[in-house]
Amino acid sequence: GHVRLGATEGFGSFFLAPHLSHFCEQHLAIRVELLIVPRFINLTQREADLAVNVERPQGNGQVCSRLADYRLRLNASRHYLDNHPPIQQVRDLAAHRFFGYVEELVFSPALRYLSAIAPDAPTPLRSTSVVAQYHAVREGRCIAVLPCFMAAQSPELVPVLAH
Repeated sequence: GHVRLGATEGFGSFFLAPHLSHFCEQHLAIRVELLIVPRFINLTQREADLAVNVERPQGNGQVCSRLADYRLRLNASRHYLDNHPPIQQVRDLAAHRFFGYVEELVFSPALRYLSAIAPDAPTPLRSTSVVAQYHAVREGRCIAVLPCFMAAQSPELVPVLAH
């Protein structure tokens, strides 16, 4: 058979794609289309058969299950932290560069994490792509809010202000 699975960019790229490649090797009769987009998939408009979203969808007739907690955290590379002023409390963030989201295009209030904890944080670079933010942080150029499952895949990334 055929199934179309929609997911947000980070989860689709970093978690689903590797696992689905193994799934398809074991189930040759199933064709999977993975729809990775920086927004929520609309099941009522038949964009996909299944979707993994950050928030519970608003709609009727959909069966929803919570898969896991979705946690966001400030992250930086060890190189960045070694070459910039120390960060021991929230007010120290003002001395650092951030890669943030394009505010007008944020598709989930959960992604406004940076503006919630450090509203005056300098964000000279912004994108709609969490994958772009991940790569910039790995390069040691800035700090960004990343999903914990993404940051955990890179040993050079460490949480900032982790409690």
